[in-house]
Amino acid sequence: MKIKRAFTLTELLITVTIIGIIASLMIRSIAQNRPNNEQLMIKKVYTEVSNVVNQMVNNDKWYGNGNENTGTSLSNTGTATYKGYTFGGAAGSDAAKAKFCNIFKTYLNVAKTNNECTQEATFENGGHFVTADGVVWILPLTEFSDADQTYEIQVDVTSSGSNDRNCTTEDNIDNCNGPDRFKILVKQNGMIEVPTKDKVLRYYLKNFEYNKSFKEIKEAANKLPVYDEESKSDETEESDSQTENENTDE
Repeated sequence: MKIKRAFTLTELLITVTIIGIIASLMIRSIAQNRPNNEQLMIKKVYTEVSNVVNQMVNNDKWYGNGNENTGTSLSNTGTATYKGYTFGGAAGSDAAKAKFCNIFKTYLNVAKTNNECTQEATFENGGHFVTADGVVWILPLTEFSDADQTYEIQVDVTSSGSNDRNCTTEDNIDNCNGPDRFKILVKQNGMIEVPTKDKVLRYYLKNFEYNKSFKEIKEAANKLPVYDEESKSDETEESDSQTENENTDE
């Protein structure tokens, strides 16, 4: 006859203790290897803006020949009726300037509308609207008439709670431990850009950082090249100056 032997209380306590230690180490490891919330949110928002604007500019209902428009760019202000809503209007009118804002809003899960798209908005008065994920949005009120110009979409990715810092990548790092307000640029043809001098945003979009202070992140971001005409001009002038000095020395 076989005798069945159960675990003793001591063995159970030892097993539970070991499981607790392992779980504690795993939780700590996960917490230490998680990107900061602002970086995760701006990555999400940037992807969302890119997808939405691409759908808008290529949607014949909004900016194509299916309505009063004559092409496929955000500069088409002719009225567009879709799903019972009519957006756009005569050039120069408030309705024409509000067309992009009103259409953009239909693609998002808007939880609260604070200001009409025909009114200028600030973060202090709640932006144009707030989405369900807590992001505050300020959309450009414009007809996108200049093909060479970029127009700003502004977002606050932490509009409430302990992480609400209300600062941008341009603010002093001593006063802000990481930005929560960002700008995303839109062109007439629907192309999305990062502000040329915003190295932190470019760095956030390309990397995942864990347990780094914003000071360390900004130092790493500052090593990225600046892609703007002013910088290129300065580099060219410096290069030409060096060449001229070398020729003079010879």
